[in-house]
Amino acid sequence: MPCPFVYERDDDAAAEDEDDYSTWCHVYYLSRITTMKSLLVVIALAGVVASVSANFCFVCNTRDDTACLHPEGTLLMRDCHGSNNNTCFTRIVNREIERGCLATLSVADVANCNADTVCELCHDVENQGRCNGAVFPEHRLHCHQCTGTTNDTCGEEITTTARLCRFFDVQDQCFVNVVGDRVERGCLSESEFCRTTEQNCHVCDGHGCNFRHYADGAMSIVVSMKTLIVALLAAVAYGSLKQ
Repeated sequence: MPCPFVYERDDDAAAEDEDDYSTWCHVYYLSRITTMKSLLVVIALAGVVASVSANFCFVCNTRDDTACLHPEGTLLMRDCHGSNNNTCFTRIVNREIERGCLATLSVADVANCNADTVCELCHDVENQGRCNGAVFPEHRLHCHQCTGTTNDTCGEEITTTARLCRFFDVQDQCFVNVVGDRVERGCLSESEFCRTTEQNCHVCDGHGCNFRHYADGAMSIVVSMKTLIVALLAAVAYGSLKQ
């Protein structure tokens, strides 16, 4: 390997021994190699320390950000306190979802974190803090959610994917509400109107069950009423014949 500097010599220098110059070059390159190795060791140690100290969890709630329903990426992730022991939590508080670091919970909250209280702990080392990012509870309801008119896409049969309901309610349902030419679809837990007024609100059970054309719900009620009337008339006629 050549020296980094050109060693120009005049006639007098040409007569001098070149061993000193070669020795200097050798020492120079050894010092460079040693410095580079030391730097690589420092970088490697820094990486190890970072991996050991990093303790990430999703930290959010749907009161402040509905993206917390099913967080993705790293925007809602935080590095937890060292005493967190790589443990994250997900729980339901007043129908809202909350995710965070174990160290932020009280001793009583940790002791009461179980399926009965709709709370879950997870220990995360290899997933880089994503263990508490799943849909929770995993069976929570999905409904089609939109507002529009009877003439636009919200009034037609819905073919898109249903979305998670913001609030968790074990008795939640999907609904279609039709008032005049206005159509609304959504989760019953999010509609104060449909929960308190059943008029024009057609509810159903099951993920994405409110996908049908806006008129189908009303039509099914009309058909049911006709069927009931026919059945009642038949029963009355049968009773008259027996007499």
